[in-house]
Amino acid sequence: MSQGGALPTEADARRDAVERGNQDAATTCAPQRMVGDLRSAVAEPCDWKCKSRDGGFVCGFDGEIVCRVRDRIRGEQERCRDEPP
Repeated sequence: MSQGGALPTEADARRDAVERGNQDAATTCAPQRMVGDLRSAVAEPCDWKCKSRDGGFVCGFDGEIVCRVRDRIRGEQERCRDEPP
C-alpha cells in the first residue's frame, strides 16, 4: 500500500485506494461485533477520482462502507401439551 505517493498505473492506484478504504471499513465496522457476528467490512467505490502525479497515478473515491453481520435472533416459543381425554 502506498504512503500517499504515486503508483505506476491507474489500476495499481485504484487497488491501493480500495485497500485503504477496506482498512477504514474494518475500523468503522468493528463496533458491529457487539451486535452480531461481523461477516465482512468492505468499501464499495462509487465515484472515482484519479490524477496523474510524479509520473504515476493517485486515486481516491467516494463510496460506501458496508458492514455485513449475521444477527442472532432469539425467539421464544410456547407449546401446549395435549391432555389425554
